[in-house]
Amino acid sequence: MRDADMVIIADSFPLLEELDISGLWYAVTDKGVDALSSILGSFRKINLSGNYCTSSGMTSNGISTVLRNSKSLNSLVLSGKQINSVGSRALSTLVFGTMKILDKLLDSIVRAGLPLKTLKLINCSNYIFAGISSLLQRYQSLECLALTSVEFLTVESMKNLCQFIVEATSRNLSLCRELSTSTFLMLVESCSLLRNLCTRGTSLGRGRVCFEEELWNNLP
Repeated sequence: MRDADMVIIADSFPLLEELDISGLWYAVTDKGVDALSSILGSFRKINLSGNYCTSSGMTSNGISTVLRNSKSLNSLVLSGKQINSVGSRALSTLVFGTMKILDKLLDSIVRAGLPLKTLKLINCSNYIFAGISSLLQRYQSLECLALTSVEFLTVESMKNLCQFIVEATSRNLSLCRELSTSTFLMLVESCSLLRNLCTRGTSLGRGRVCFEEELWNNLP
């Protein structure tokens, strides 16, 4: 896929709201995504994850342009890139995978006042407890939260975060290796709405790592 293909997509589907170009080998540059987002102001969902880019391909500047131009964007899935801020004020879903999360990105999300319901940081790095704590404190109505492979998440830090995520019905804490069984009890007690908890790769709930809604229904 190249820049010209992006323009063809925009011209052929002027009312396009969702675009998934994940997992592709493509040679799209900032020019291509800029043209696409400028033409399509009705973007609501875009998935740019798992792409294999050429050295001259799309950069964080190009992604930032998409966010600025797509005012109606409510879902962004991105991996392997680095961005400094989110432009759209309509975002309710943010999924970042295998990327460096800068403090300025978390700050921009906090300041944006988004209608955020889903936040997933999958195998991301570089962010610290203070940053994610500030974000979760700002968005206490989150319904779905995933923080995987987070080295600084301990029993004590989760105790501090639990007060902000009481409405999250789905939580994924896989590969947070410092968490223990006491964390599981804390998560259950802090949220009566919890229906899905995934803790693969932790010492929490060994033998069964994903607890679904039917489990909660059978609790005494």
